[in-house]
Amino acid sequence: MARLAKKTSNQITTTLRSYPIVSLLLRKLTVFNFLKLILGLLLALNIRAFPLVWHLRAIRPIFYAGIRYQIVRLQHLFSDRQTRDIALENWVDSISPVGSHPFQFCTSFRSFASIDESDYNLHMSNSSYPKALDCAQLKAAVALFPQFLRVGGLIRLAETHFQFIKEIPILANYEVRVTIGSWDEKWLHVVCRFVTRKKDESSESDLLPDMLSSLPLKLRRPSRVVTPKSSTLFDPRISVKGESSLRTPDPEDMSRKMELRDITTKFYSTEEPDGAILHTVALTRVCFKMGRITVPPAIVLATNGLSRPPPPSLGGMSNPLKSSYSPSNPPPHWDIVKSIASKPCGGSLKAMQQFYRDGWKLVPKGEKWWEQALGGPVEQQRRERLELLSHVGMGMDSAREMRSGFGVDICV
Repeated sequence: MARLAKKTSNQITTTLRSYPIVSLLLRKLTVFNFLKLILGLLLALNIRAFPLVWHLRAIRPIFYAGIRYQIVRLQHLFSDRQTRDIALENWVDSISPVGSHPFQFCTSFRSFASIDESDYNLHMSNSSYPKALDCAQLKAAVALFPQFLRVGGLIRLAETHFQFIKEIPILANYEVRVTIGSWDEKWLHVVCRFVTRKKDESSESDLLPDMLSSLPLKLRRPSRVVTPKSSTLFDPRISVKGESSLRTPDPEDMSRKMELRDITTKFYSTEEPDGAILHTVALTRVCFKMGRITVPPAIVLATNGLSRPPPPSLGGMSNPLKSSYSPSNPPPHWDIVKSIASKPCGGSLKAMQQFYRDGWKLVPKGEKWWEQALGGPVEQQRRERLELLSHVGMGMDSAREMRSGFGVDICV
């Protein structure tokens, strides 16, 4: 047995040495070089765990925005100040979500479950989700609030909740979709969804008819169709002492059971409207700060261009081309924002900063334009969503009060 193994090994070595590149590697490969190769491979596979790598990934959107800003400045280096200011303001407006519906705006962050972010179960570790979430939310902040961030505004995180639905396999590509959930006078609720794309199964399904056609006729029998037995929960057939009987179903009872089945199916469904697979849902609560002053979320949203859709009398009914707001067709309140923050329109960044600090408090009650900008259907949706999302915070507040069982004499 030992001779056979040695003979086989010699044959494999002789075959490999017939290739010039492999032969060169075998001559150069020593124990020390092999260890260096393994070490270099481990470092390459875990490069995202190196110091400062996460910081570079997180601030990448800010870095890109800064480069683009400097490019615009260089393009107008020899222009007069007024032309340069107009160009810079137009660029800031182009990256602002002017006219976007706050509940329809979505940003996407793409990554993959690397080896350093996975655990021994060969899927993405639960502790790695917050790392990816930080990168996704910072990208969303740059896309949603450029006007607020450029005057020194800060976004403070208060809490994050995760619901793990399905694991993300190791080395699988995933996507984090960030949307606005709702807001109140202080807090903005952000909903983040970790999803993956379905693999293309069309190639496998197309091969099935060809494989069946190549089989003999005796083997091409139709597949047996198995009809699942109806559950007594949704079927009027009731079994009593081993005997089945039929009775006329109660319409109200059947409708209640059908509604229960629809709710159950919807609750346990992991498929998104576009076909993506949902793996994890995260809910975060943040607030906006200008120094030590808390800025209401509605003001931050409105000053960055987010708005309700046009009323039917001003939108698609009378003019199909203006059925929605956009940078070329801004909402009515955008002129007020420009008069505060835009230098060509008579404003300044310092004036915008002052407005965030306490200027909004001086606006009379009937002239709060940010409430009108986010009123109507947006306000109705905000109230409905806030009522649903507030239950999470109430649950955490209740958990904080459950101190029984944590006394000094009990904890060990």
